[in-house]
Amino acid sequence: EVCNYRLVPEPAASLALPFISRSLLAYQNLFSQIHDAIRNGSLKERAVIGSEAAAESMLEFGYSYSGSLGVVLLVQSDRDFFEGRLDRSIEALFQVLDIADNDTVKDVAHNLGNAVVKRLYDWSKSNIDGGFSADVRWTRSDGRQLGQLVERKQMQTMVDVIGATS
Repeated sequence: EVCNYRLVPEPAASLALPFISRSLLAYQNLFSQIHDAIRNGSLKERAVIGSEAAAESMLEFGYSYSGSLGVVLLVQSDRDFFEGRLDRSIEALFQVLDIADNDTVKDVAHNLGNAVVKRLYDWSKSNIDGGFSADVRWTRSDGRQLGQLVERKQMQTMVDVIGATS
């Protein structure tokens, strides 16, 4: 599995290392929390990730490229005849990134747990603080590509909606 993760700073923002590292770490935690919820089928209130789910969803640095700040992250994954181990987690990630109102926050909490909502809040907040939009694109083991640009304005909406819903 390959994740192309690109931070797009606002015109007045810089690519300061503390904000970049917070964004990447928060993204790792969000993805692992989603994978844990799907793998173990339990809706967690607290943001604790099981050790097996954490190991399976660990993103590894592949390489970086210029143009804003882009990194390619890799995940070792197995694939059986029907699906890859992370296929459902990757699909769920993009459903979570579409939170726009109280109802979708409640749906995510109901389907994946409050811990996923908290991790989404943390990721969005870290990018807002850094002045970034994030372009997230995955190529799954079956060759299917999923991705979207999550603009800073959209992340602010997610933070506001999650804060109001909580």
